[in-house]
Amino acid sequence: MSSIYKYKVLIGGLQTLDNIPFLNNTDMEKRDFLHIGISIKPVECLTNHCDSYLFIFWSLSRAKKFEFMNSSFCYGARGAILCLDKSDLTSLKDVNYWIDTIKSTIKDIPIIIVIYQSNPKKKEVSEDNINKILKNKELKHFTLRSPNREMNHIKKCEFFKFLVLKLNYDSPIYLEDFSIIFPTEEKKFQQFSNSYILCPICKNKNHIHNLKEFYYSKNPTLLKIREKFFKIQNRKNDTNNDISNRITFGILCCSCYKKYYKKS
Repeated sequence: MSSIYKYKVLIGGLQTLDNIPFLNNTDMEKRDFLHIGISIKPVECLTNHCDSYLFIFWSLSRAKKFEFMNSSFCYGARGAILCLDKSDLTSLKDVNYWIDTIKSTIKDIPIIIVIYQSNPKKKEVSEDNINKILKNKELKHFTLRSPNREMNHIKKCEFFKFLVLKLNYDSPIYLEDFSIIFPTEEKKFQQFSNSYILCPICKNKNHIHNLKEFYYSKNPTLLKIREKFFKIQNRKNDTNNDISNRITFGILCCSCYKKYYKKS
């Protein structure tokens, strides 16, 4: 039985939304960030046979006109990510501000420092300053060692696995078959789920998390099944309408699968 977890996570330490490590910046609403001091976007991670970790990221602005609201924005957060850019001394001051703001509002939540260097030729924050923050504030940290423009999917997977483990501090977990779903990918999945939400046999609705497991899983067996599935789908689409309309094609619901295919 798959489990679903939803975590509100704060993001601080950014002057703009142009340079957020590990996130697809095109999915962040810059207008909201500039006009109301916050931009909210989800990222979902699937693992362990479709256990779902839905992170609701609240990117907060430190602009003077929004400072009176920042404490309120912090309530209900499961954790916080503070971005420290070694190329920008202002970033160090912002991180200190957010640590004090968050700790004065919420007690005992993980505050994770993401340390990176946006400009490899420019370094304004020393390692001594970074170590002082980590030691004095008792923080966890994840170090990004390459410029943001060179980030790739493997690095993102490493970070989100780290995030799941740190925020799921109630009980130890083991992660496998890990997928990250960004909002743009979710749109493609939505098209898929609209086509296959109904079981072709009983016409009852499939569970969304089961469709996600099929669509996003990196399990080798499921990958082969999915590849064959889409090949058949393409052949059906290429067939003339008279024949195609007679073919019922879809994904079985749990009940029909157990009834017709699962071994007793």
